[in-house]
Amino acid sequence: MNKQEKLGVILGVGGASFGSVLWLVILGIALKSWTISIVPLLLAAIAVVFSIRLYDINPEKKFTVLGAAILWLIIINFVYLNMFYDKIPAMACGISTGKEQCNIVQLNVYLGLLSLIGFIFIIIDILRKKS
Repeated sequence: MNKQEKLGVILGVGGASFGSVLWLVILGIALKSWTISIVPLLLAAIAVVFSIRLYDINPEKKFTVLGAAILWLIIINFVYLNMFYDKIPAMACGISTGKEQCNIVQLNVYLGLLSLIGFIFIIIDILRKKS
């Protein structure tokens, strides 16, 4: 693996990881709860470290690394969304959070559909290995 490829993995997974939990940081700030803000950041950091290590071990399994990271991040979002949905304000800093447009069931279905992307990436690697 060359340095540019590893940097791409680090920045790609890092951006996706921290971007996917950013709403939780904002929610924690809105609710004045440092726990809600910090724990998801730590979980996102775990996703980055795990993805880099998994990629270092098996650089040919790029899709599995990506799929595992997607599934981990969706699980984080699913758990936090279901724990704190009732506490999400309709407005934060004068900006709509969109809560009134989408209920918890719709969001859970959406996250479930997104998790299929992670499974598809893993299946791609499994099928590539067999052929």
